[in-house]
Amino acid sequence: MRVDPQHRRLGVLNGDGRDPYELRIKYDAKDAYHCQMDGWQSLAAGETRSYITWLFAERAESHYDVQLAAHVALANGKGWNDSALEAILRNTAYLLCRRNLMREESRYLFISGIGYGWKQWVSDGFWMAVGLDDREKLTEAYHAVFENRVTYEDNAQYYLIWSALVKRAGGQVNRPLAKLACDFIRQHETNGVFYPPPLAGAPSKKGWKTYMDILEYDDDDAPVSDQDFTAVR
Repeated sequence: MRVDPQHRRLGVLNGDGRDPYELRIKYDAKDAYHCQMDGWQSLAAGETRSYITWLFAERAESHYDVQLAAHVALANGKGWNDSALEAILRNTAYLLCRRNLMREESRYLFISGIGYGWKQWVSDGFWMAVGLDDREKLTEAYHAVFENRVTYEDNAQYYLIWSALVKRAGGQVNRPLAKLACDFIRQHETNGVFYPPPLAGAPSKKGWKTYMDILEYDDDDAPVSDQDFTAVR
């Protein structure tokens, strides 16, 4: 967006006019992604794009007031405005929902924070999809999970919990992937304790076992953050 207070102008810029180009994300836990990126960069003859936006004006005494007013305005537009807290939580999930441009499993995914690009960790996708309370986005985010996501950290446990909720809701469970998640947990547990393996090729064999990548754990040391979930198997 371009804001020009001097001339009292507000502009929404949809792209920079570039031709479609190849976009690559090189660094990821297990994969590299690439796609032909166009989006809003250019419009061919006869091609149209549309979107919904909200324009509102309200006096604010501080930057905090501006942030809260923006949350409330979006929540009012979407209809989840029972409280400012609901607005902030559901808006956050809504704004992290993206079209899945890098893979073919689903239309949407929930990116794991702005810095993660087009990547959806299972736990983040699960909590944001449930919090948004949008059946279509919930279903699509579930289908966005794939093998290399499940077999890392505590994603397998989250995926099985998610699968159970999908089945209870009458949805279609990805049984091969659910079985892979269950087998992954069983293969890395001893006497009911789950010991997440390090990421293949990690700089340290004792690290890269949890979301706190650089914290090192001995092979017989189970991170507390990965426990209790094993009951879902």
